[in-house]
This record gives sequence, structure tokens and C-alpha cells, in this order.
Amino acid sequence: GEDLNVRLEGLRRDFPDYYRNIIRQIDRCFRWTGSPDLRAEIYFVINRDGTVSDVDIIESSGNFRFDIAAAGAAECAGQNGRLGPLPAELPFDRFEIRFKFEPRRRGGDG
Repeated sequence: GEDLNVRLEGLRRDFPDYYRNIIRQIDRCFRWTGSPDLRAEIYFVINRDGTVSDVDIIESSGNFRFDIAAAGAAECAGQNGRLGPLPAELPFDRFEIRFKFEPRRRGGDG
């Protein structure tokens, strides 16, 4: 929980372009045309090579289709080199992310 937030803030501060690309790619991959009032939180890992693994729904929206769309967006972001490898200076082989999907706000807040 808290450690993930601290790490993500460090990524936002030290590698702002990579951080923005994570947000951008997930936003591009998130396909939802239903209610904007839903909210879900997804956990996933960005591996050193930029692929995504260990996708899990931490906080369900209560809407199965929305939750699947959110999890699918995280998986999609890690495909076809969209994220790119983790920054070389980042001292982790795996970077854990908790991402909030809130369509009303358009885009996650990490």
C-alpha cells in the first residue's frame, strides 16, 4: 500500500516522461462507454522489459464489465512495447503499480 504510493511518487518525480507514458497508454487502452460514475483500482507489475504481469482487481467497481475493461487496459498497456523498458536508473526489476480507474476524472491518478 503505502510503499507503492511512495515509489510511484518517486517515479513521477524522477522519471516524469515514463510516468506520463504509463498514464497515457492505460488511458488509450481503456475502453469504456458505460456509466462514468464507476471506480475500480487495479494492481499490476511493470517488468524490466516493459511488459505487464500480475494484473489483479484490488477494488471492484461492482460492475463486472467495468472491472474487466480496467484490468484489460493494464494488460494492453504492456503489449507491443507501448510502455518501453523500465528506466535503466530505476533500481527495480519489477515495478508495482496501483492504478485507479475513474472515468469521471478521465485518467488514473496512480
